[in-house]
Amino acid sequence: MDFLKNEILGNSLLNWGKAGLILLIFVVGVKILIHIVAGKLKKISGKTRNLWDDVLLNIFEQTKQITVWLLGLYLALKVLAVPVEVNSFIDKGLIIVLAVQSGFWLGGVINYYVERRGEQNTGDKKEKTTIHAFGLFGKILVWMILALVVVQNVTGMKLDALITSLGIGGIAIGLAVQNILKDIFASLSIFLDKPFLVGDYIVLDDIGGTVQNIGIKSTRIKTLLGEEVIFSNSDLLEGRVHNYRKLERRREIMNIGVSTATSYQTLTELPALFKEIISSQPSVTFGRAHLSAFGDFTYNYEIEYYIESADYAFYMDTKQTIHLEVIRRFNEKHIVMPYPTQAIVMDQ
Repeated sequence: MDFLKNEILGNSLLNWGKAGLILLIFVVGVKILIHIVAGKLKKISGKTRNLWDDVLLNIFEQTKQITVWLLGLYLALKVLAVPVEVNSFIDKGLIIVLAVQSGFWLGGVINYYVERRGEQNTGDKKEKTTIHAFGLFGKILVWMILALVVVQNVTGMKLDALITSLGIGGIAIGLAVQNILKDIFASLSIFLDKPFLVGDYIVLDDIGGTVQNIGIKSTRIKTLLGEEVIFSNSDLLEGRVHNYRKLERRREIMNIGVSTATSYQTLTELPALFKEIISSQPSVTFGRAHLSAFGDFTYNYEIEYYIESADYAFYMDTKQTIHLEVIRRFNEKHIVMPYPTQAIVMDQ
């Protein structure tokens, strides 16, 4: 067994073996522990309404495999003889690993809270958007605090000196990332002013869709065709956004031309016919119907009515039903809706 005393990088093979065994035992042990505890927490959370078991389960699920391996490697290296500089580097690396993992844990808790509150307020768009904003800026705050902690512990720089240096370099940084900062402040403005909420149907220029997510830099909407369109938050605030959230009814103007051969009696009866057709439809309010103009070869009627719904599919279905009913009634009464024609007279 003398070969175990052979050294590699200042450590015997025996010590390298101990380090490898510690790494293996730690990684396998932690994985088994997480599997067992997570399984029990899933069973408990399914039977109880207690919030804490769900939070603990979420924390266990947010534990990254790379973190487990790096912690195991840290413990394994502690049994080896390493230079002071390397040991200091390892200790600082541990701080970074723990800070990043803490960010994932706290971010997971925030995500869980946002999802839980979102499920409880599915019908309240304003509350849902506020909760989403809390989650977004809560995670930003968490990572900023962790970043300051890491910088202070790794570099040894005091927080007051760090803040001063950030103030000095803030101008240069601001110029470099001004577009990103512009979108971030735009997202903050959207969350505070609420020009639109998650779930609203909006139109910007010629693109319309339902707001799916309001992020820190961009907003995602889903169009009626099913595609996802991404807008930068600054573009949304600078453009003219049409928000249909408060749309309660749709005004419709229908123009119909009838033949000039139509009798006077029929012409006087048509407004009442239009009113009868429109009033018979559910959630439709009749406005008016008038003989509005004389065309080149038609008498033109203008009919106004309101569809008492913001649902676009219902609006189109109702409009189609009214059009079809007008055509059916015209066919019954032999009323002609002419179209432009040309007659060619051949000189014999």
